[in-house]
Amino acid sequence: MRNPSIFKPDEIHVWINHYNDSESLSGTIISFLSASEIKRANAFRFNEDRKRYIQAHALLRIILSEYTGILPRDINYNIGPHGKPCLSPSSTVNFNLSHTKEMIAVAISPEYNIGIDIEKLACMDDMESVAHQFMSREEYNTMSFMKADAKKDYFYQCWVQKEALVKASGRGIDDHLCSFSVMNGLHPGATKTISTCFKETPNTWSLKIFELAHDHIGAVCAESSDAQALSIKLRHDNVFESY
Repeated sequence: MRNPSIFKPDEIHVWINHYNDSESLSGTIISFLSASEIKRANAFRFNEDRKRYIQAHALLRIILSEYTGILPRDINYNIGPHGKPCLSPSSTVNFNLSHTKEMIAVAISPEYNIGIDIEKLACMDDMESVAHQFMSREEYNTMSFMKADAKKDYFYQCWVQKEALVKASGRGIDDHLCSFSVMNGLHPGATKTISTCFKETPNTWSLKIFELAHDHIGAVCAESSDAQALSIKLRHDNVFESY
C-alpha cells in the first residue's frame, strides 16, 4: 500500500477485496484477531463461513493498521450501544465493514461517521414481500409500476442505502426502515442528503451508491449535510498478497 492515509477533502476510502480460498491464508491471518473474534470464528459450523469471517475481520485490522500505525493484532475496539465498533482508545479514523460471500468492503474516513453496505444482485422470489417491509410507501409504490429487471435494480439501490445509513447511525436494520425514503424516483442512484428521526440520532446523512464487478452494488453513508461534496475513492489493492 502506498500512502493510504492521504485523503482529499470530503473523501472516503473504500477498500474492496475478494475472498481467498486458501486455507493457509486463513491459518496465518487468524493470529491478527482478538480472542473473542477467534472464538466466534471457530463457532461457525461450516468451514467456508469460518474462513470468510476470519478474512473479513483480519482485512479490517490490516487496513486500520495502515491508517493508525498500530499492529493489526493490537487494535482494540469499543462497541457502541447498538453494536457498532469504534477504535479504542478514541481515534480520528472512522470505519465500517460489509461483506458478501464473494467480497469484503471496508470504508475509512478521518472526518465522517460512516456506514457501508455491499450486496450481490441476486434474484429473490420474495422480493415484493421484503420490499414491503423496509421500503417507504412512496418507494414501494414507485417500484410496483416497474418491469422485473428495473424492480431488482431499484430494490437493491434502496436496500444498500438504507443499510449503509442504519450502520452509520449505529442502529439495527429493523429500526423503522419504512419510515424514511432514500430513493427519489426519477434519479434513484443520485447522491443525496436526507434526514432521519431515530431517537438518539436525528441527524443529516449523505448517501452515495457505487457499482462493483461481479453483479455487486454498494453504498456509503456519511454524517454530512453536503452530499455533493462527498467523494469515494475505491481501492482494489490485493491486501492479502503479502501473507
